[in-house]
Parts: sequence; structure tokens; C-alpha cells
Amino acid sequence: HGREVITKLDDKTLKHIAKETKASFFRASDGRSAQEVARKLDELKRVAMAAQTQMTVSEWFSFPALIAFLILLVEWMVSEKIPYSREKDHWLKRL
Repeated sequence: HGREVITKLDDKTLKHIAKETKASFFRASDGRSAQEVARKLDELKRVAMAAQTQMTVSEWFSFPALIAFLILLVEWMVSEKIPYSREKDHWLKRL
């Protein structure tokens, strides 16, 4: 709505959440503490995880394209480019 939003970091709550979840809380407020965070992250044991999600893509483009192709094919077959023996009585001329 165009109003200014002010947020504040709540260290106490974040530390409590980290303690309850047996995690670590880091606050990088300057270059030295940022390097400490990076060092701690490098020490973590890396574990490969298998993804549980699958993405299924359904493309429906082929159906309208097939219908358009069939219409063009039928139009070509009945067009006036094909010579007829009795052109004046051709049913398309009556339309």
C-alpha cells in the first residue's frame, strides 16, 4: 500500500529456536563474523539427499496443432485447385 515497513532482528527468539531444534545461530554483522559463519558452514558434513518431488509436464499443444493440420488437409483436398469435370455444379460454388 506504499507504506514504509520497519523490521527488527529478534536475536533472542532465533537463539531459542536454534536451541530447541539443536541447530546453531550465527549473526554476521561484520566481515570477521561473516568469515566465522563461512568457516562453520565449511565444517558441516555434507550429506546427499534424494529428492522426493517429481514434476510431470503435460503439454496439450499437439492436439490443437493436429486439428489445425487436419483442417488444412481437408481444405486442400476440397479446394478449387483440384480440377473438376463439372465445375459449374461443384457444391462449393453453391455456398
